[in-house]
Amino acid sequence: MYAVSTMQGWKKQNEDTYIIEIPYNFNKDENKNKNKYKNDNLNIFGIFDGHYGREISEFVSENFTNELFKNKNLENNLELAIKETFIKMDELMRTEKGKKEIKNISKKLKEEYHIKNNNQPPLYQINLLSNLIGEKDNENNENIANFIGCCVCICIIDINMKKIYYVNLGDSKIVIYNAQNAISIPKTKEHLTNIEEEKNRINKAQGWISDNKIMGNLKVTRSLGDLNYKNNKQLKYDEQIISPIPDIVCEDFENIDFIIMGSNGFWDGITNEKVCDYFNAGINEKELVEIIEDFFDDNCSQDLYDEKGIRCDNMTCIFIIPNK
Repeated sequence: MYAVSTMQGWKKQNEDTYIIEIPYNFNKDENKNKNKYKNDNLNIFGIFDGHYGREISEFVSENFTNELFKNKNLENNLELAIKETFIKMDELMRTEKGKKEIKNISKKLKEEYHIKNNNQPPLYQINLLSNLIGEKDNENNENIANFIGCCVCICIIDINMKKIYYVNLGDSKIVIYNAQNAISIPKTKEHLTNIEEEKNRINKAQGWISDNKIMGNLKVTRSLGDLNYKNNKQLKYDEQIISPIPDIVCEDFENIDFIIMGSNGFWDGITNEKVCDYFNAGINEKELVEIIEDFFDDNCSQDLYDEKGIRCDNMTCIFIIPNK
């Protein structure tokens, strides 16, 4: 079983997107998600956490699985296929077709925003958050992927090989829970400027860090998009100021009671243990999606001024109970 939900929070726009690609019989009540590809042994769950706009997270969510299933290494080396698909996302953004697709996404988002808000300016508190976090008008920029990006966390369950792949790029996160031992176990690590390996790469690529931000702008050290930081043709993909190469952990699929995937805003200001305890307490009492949405309500900031931007971000969560 699984459930997914997303919440805009205090931001002007929900910059998170997600994908779920599963065999038709994984969730009996979700036949609409029947995997249209031949690889029906793979259950794929992904969250794309955009920054400075939704354009890139939406572009990646629309293209990722298609490119993964086209990859020549998919059958024999899934880990390599995943890495190559991440690289492919950035490559597509540089093509004329990709630029046009992203620009069309931007135009659509702007139209949706004006319809939703009746062409009125955002509320004063949302304006304050824009000043704290930073937002741009993206439709009129020719190379949108140069300055907009997204973080990624993906969970792939290979039901034939009984393996599970935890994939992360940026500051989204995946945590599993083992009820027998009552422990939460993070399966991804955040890519931030305080990690020595990341700092060394940035410095070698002639980048710089100020106030925990790369070039005074980005807090994450790996992402898709953000192409302005990936333009050194003398460097490999994993040597650029911002790297598009994810961390991948592959393990046997066992001793997992549930999996929680969340965008950065979902985990903001709360420990893994508290999140897992909250979800575990509701499993026998609520629908899975209700657990997620109650968590959103209980943990979203009630006052932007008091929180100073904490717990005000978009929240997206995928909650998976594999054995039910």
